[in-house]
Amino acid sequence: MSGPRGRSSLIAGGEAAKGTRMSGEQGTVRVETEWQFDVRDPAAVEQWLLARPASRVPFITAGPARRLLDAYYDTSDWRFFRAGYAFRLRGEGASIEATLKALVRPRNHLARRSEIAETLLEFAALRRSQGPVGRRVRDMSDRRPLHRLFILETRRRMLYAAWPGG
Repeated sequence: MSGPRGRSSLIAGGEAAKGTRMSGEQGTVRVETEWQFDVRDPAAVEQWLLARPASRVPFITAGPARRLLDAYYDTSDWRFFRAGYAFRLRGEGASIEATLKALVRPRNHLARRSEIAETLLEFAALRRSQGPVGRRVRDMSDRRPLHRLFILETRRRMLYAAWPGG
């Protein structure tokens, strides 16, 4: 085997869900479209994409590498999972992003899922938040304690595709 095997994904978009109103709320409701695929060496795929000649369309550029630390939670009776969601906290800098992600199976390696996110200053603020995630977490958990299931560390480097005139 040549190098580590891993899951790679290309996120095609994070557009706001149509018809969603967020007036007065601090948070976002969006639909994420992600192309998921297994590769033996994700770094080789990244190098191949970035080595494309500048004359090729679309133009591929890379953003900076980021280290993400995500903690996933649920209640002892798996209320979020049974409702079809994963509840994640992602710490970046001085804030925390709380996210409810719909659990969907990819079809032909393409996953489209709704995602509800809210920025918090601290984990304890979740229970008193009036934002879209705080309200849903209270409703779904029925104030039961949240248990950390696992922590996931990811290295992510976004690749951007651009078309001339677009």
